Amino acid sequence: MGNIVDAINASRGQVITNDELIMYIFGGLDSEYQYVVVHLTGRRQGSISLEEAQYTLQSQEMRIVYQLSLACVDS
Repeated sequence: MGNIVDAINASRGQVITNDELIMYIFGGLDSEYQYVVVHLTGRRQGSISLEEAQYTLQSQEMRIVYQLSLACVDS
């Protein structure tokens, strides 16, 4: 995502900040990620890094996949 933002910034001459990019990403997520979004955006510790957002979202995705696999086994 960082490379895409760099390319957009270079081609358009406008700057998309990491905060704007992260909010755009959060806006496109399903409700399954709501807890993660609330957790990350509700912190009092300044900005969220792109790496932290990516790691946290990937962890949530792995959790969702695991829960789905358990549901399939129980069925």
